[in-house]
Amino acid sequence: MKYLFPLLALGLTAAPAHAASVSTTDIIATPDFSYGFEDLPQSSAFGSVVISGNITVMQVLGDPNGIWTSFPFPGQEGSRSWYPIGGDLGYTVIKTTDGADLSAFGFLSGNGEALGTVRTAHYSLRRDGVEVASGSYANSAEMSYIGFSDAIFDEIYLMSTSGPTDSFSFFGDRTRNTLAIDAIEMKLADAPAVPLPAGGLLLLSGLAAAGLLRRRG
Repeated sequence: MKYLFPLLALGLTAAPAHAASVSTTDIIATPDFSYGFEDLPQSSAFGSVVISGNITVMQVLGDPNGIWTSFPFPGQEGSRSWYPIGGDLGYTVIKTTDGADLSAFGFLSGNGEALGTVRTAHYSLRRDGVEVASGSYANSAEMSYIGFSDAIFDEIYLMSTSGPTDSFSFFGDRTRNTLAIDAIEMKLADAPAVPLPAGGLLLLSGLAAAGLLRRRG
């Protein structure tokens, strides 16, 4: 069953506000990019950044060597995933390596708590550093699919906490982030047509008319 939650876009910008949808069923039939961490070594002290093609995953404000790649999460794909061991006070950022815009993003989401434990995961979709949508979802210790669509963005901030905070700035009293992720998939946004301003259309019409008169003269 698909659950959709409309989200109000945030950020002070003159552009129209974008909406986003969150789904618990796979929304990307044919991803442009995908990554499952299977090429990573078995480690409980992996570094904080991994780049695979046009997908970059990094841990921000956390332990620089604190990713557990081989923690066995129920529901994960394969034998590797991305988990900040023991939790940290940072957050995970996933983005396109070349800065390309996305129209949809999906992944398997879980937490490193005991089985049956549900935490609150927070997300922020951003484009060129400006937040376009944000919100939260229930995040179980058993990995399950989460997808975002109906927005244009180039990176996503993620964290899973036991408290209500959704701040992606560092605060010492924030509860620890225990987000685990796997099986990332991305869909590129189609480049929108750029309409000419009304003045530009009038100018082109005038030039065309002048050319026509010149031919007749």
